Amino acid sequence: MKKRFPSLNGRGLTYTVLSKQREFDDKLVSGVNCRDRTWKELIPENHKETSLVADLLDSLGNFGISVLRLRNIRSMRNAQHAQGAFDIYELLQSILTDFRPCSMDIGSDETYRWFGMPIRLREKQHQSLQKWLGREWSTIGWIGYQLPKASRKPELAVWLYFEKGQEQHRDDSIQLLKKKLPRKKIEAFYTGDLVVSEPAERVADEKEWFTRTLQIVLGNSFPDRSATRQR
Repeated sequence: MKKRFPSLNGRGLTYTVLSKQREFDDKLVSGVNCRDRTWKELIPENHKETSLVADLLDSLGNFGISVLRLRNIRSMRNAQHAQGAFDIYELLQSILTDFRPCSMDIGSDETYRWFGMPIRLREKQHQSLQKWLGREWSTIGWIGYQLPKASRKPELAVWLYFEKGQEQHRDDSIQLLKKKLPRKKIEAFYTGDLVVSEPAERVADEKEWFTRTLQIVLGNSFPDRSATRQR
């Protein structure tokens, strides 16, 4: 900013950070006014929005800024769903007991809303798979419920995270898993990851689905090198 407006020498320049909650107090840094504001402060105080402002706030809400997405909702009754949220948390915890404990991962982007948990390996756990993914850290994937914004129909899903440059490994994994999980949707996501999913309406036993699908994904996403050598 100072390079682009050298004549100001920082005077009159303001750098604003937008976030869910304020993270720092207003301050002067190298002559530039730095301030932290919340997304909520974009909403006009009188709640009168021009069509341009409404379109901007709606677009930001669709990118996962919940305070903007919910700004015009006057009545919400979610208490009846609280037990279901607790049940999901306990279900996923029970399935991931062999892995490092993780907190719930809840969020949304332009494609999905989701509610699930990361899959984090313990030391020396699934080392062959980790090498196949090209991962240098322990989080190799994700398990939980996702709601595609296009269909608005909930799905059960297991994700595997592939490092950049491992696209061929990911494509090979898709072909291997299609043989083991013929009824499930198995595809590459635009981020380079692999997604195994199925509409919730087709799943009779969600615990059995998560347990079996995760076991197959972790054990069959890379070639069996020993079997290849024996042949």
